[in-house]
Amino acid sequence: MTTQPSRQRGVSLIEALVAMAVMGVGMLGVLGLQASLRGNADVSKQRSEAVRIAQETIETARAFSVLGAAPGASAYDAITSAGPTTVTPVGANSTYSVQTIVTTLPGVGQENTVPPYKQIVVNVSWLDRSNETQTVRLATTISATAPEVTAALGTPGDAAPVQRPAGRHFAIPQLAVNLGNGTSSFTPPGAASGVSWTFNNSSGFITQLCISAACTDFPGRLVSGFVNFATDTSAPTPANAENPLSPVLTNASFDAVAVRVITTEPAAGTVTCFRQAPSGGLYLSYFCAVPITAVQPFYWSGRVELVLPVGLDLATSITDNSASRYRVCRYTTTAARVVPHLIAPSAIRNEDHPLDYYRVPTSLVAQNFLVVRAGTGAGAAFDCPADDTATPEVSGATWHHQPSS
Repeated sequence: MTTQPSRQRGVSLIEALVAMAVMGVGMLGVLGLQASLRGNADVSKQRSEAVRIAQETIETARAFSVLGAAPGASAYDAITSAGPTTVTPVGANSTYSVQTIVTTLPGVGQENTVPPYKQIVVNVSWLDRSNETQTVRLATTISATAPEVTAALGTPGDAAPVQRPAGRHFAIPQLAVNLGNGTSSFTPPGAASGVSWTFNNSSGFITQLCISAACTDFPGRLVSGFVNFATDTSAPTPANAENPLSPVLTNASFDAVAVRVITTEPAAGTVTCFRQAPSGGLYLSYFCAVPITAVQPFYWSGRVELVLPVGLDLATSITDNSASRYRVCRYTTTAARVVPHLIAPSAIRNEDHPLDYYRVPTSLVAQNFLVVRAGTGAGAAFDCPADDTATPEVSGATWHHQPSS
């Protein structure tokens, strides 16, 4: 008897159906992932727009120009709770509800111990594609500080790394007398009896010229410094520049070196400076009151020059080696001649003591000079000393000033 093998039918069909089911589940998962990604991207875009709206609301509140309410001006007192209001940004796919909650502090009884300020909370809400409410909340604090006081934070300081001398601007001479009303009075050395300058203690600017009790307005800037001397018959060295020991240069009549300012702005003119030689006579100190322009920006332009006593002459050029002539070197950190406004940009400022000052808005101090001999009449002319590398903590570099070339 012959046995017939059994036949299995429909196996391939079942396998195909299982494969299709697995593929269908996978496709549904991909579609769900894409829908989730799209929804998250949409919510992210809406949240970014909500944050922008909240930030704009806060910055608008911060932009007050006065404290008390005033017509046509945004005021600190006008910062109050508001909303909710509806906002629909251009190009946005949602409408936002904005509510501002303002709490004024300090509380009752704390006015004398807690500075006044306002706490602001901005809530921005909207409905996403799933019709669910989304919310962004930003909070900040705004101080009741006058805007003009806040702006003072951007005012450049006096660049002094230490406390200001006597609590005044560093440019005010130490011998100036503090008048106790925000100003100081300074009597220039060598001035006639009763002559004085009035300084603003905060800015260091000259505000008045006084003769006895009569004072007149004088908007000016101080230029001051020292004149040192290294007039030995040998060539000056970097050490001589940092520690000059020659006496003040005088002629047979004991007239000393004078200092003047040749101005080009606000007008061409000459300002005669006051000078003083202390006991010992190794240097001169000088003080110049330079007038400035009458309208903003207030400044002056020009050059400080030394005038030798009658009978003594300046060298005619930097190559002049005459034994009977002298040259003036200026202490400076750079050999650049003028500030960048007049020539190609260079690393020098008015404070760095250039040959020509350009539109000086502030008072200048430590504009120092060194007087040396031109030469011996034999050999090369004496040069202005360079910085002494043995003392890196002290800058004694000098450069040609009179003559400058």
